[in-house]
Amino acid sequence: MRMLWGSCLVGLLAVSGLLASEQLKVTTGEAKTHVGEIVTVCGKVVGSRISKYSVTSRGRPVILNLDQPEPNPVFLILTWPSDPTKPGDLEGSLHGKQVCVTGKIVKGRGVPQIITSDSSQIQLQSDETK
Repeated sequence: MRMLWGSCLVGLLAVSGLLASEQLKVTTGEAKTHVGEIVTVCGKVVGSRISKYSVTSRGRPVILNLDQPEPNPVFLILTWPSDPTKPGDLEGSLHGKQVCVTGKIVKGRGVPQIITSDSSQIQLQSDETK
């Protein structure tokens, strides 16, 4: 009997580990209820701008608005372009595209956002996954 319970416990731990490793995917509207969690957020880039301020030694980040533009954004991605001398290239290449980003949701000025260390963390959605 003891061995049976041990096997069950190992099985439950394995299943719970599998479930924990699967990434939760949420919409931009749902993101506000997941602050502090690591999730995948997907949406359409409808606006962008280059920050007026350098946040780190990497220069000025690009701020992407998903699903609703400023002044009332629903969700933001704050990222740095792969080539810091060309932040405008990143803005133009993602505008109007469906994207997903995975990371910890934080709130900045009341808006949920994910801050990425590099724009390569932003994945374009293919037509099949929209």
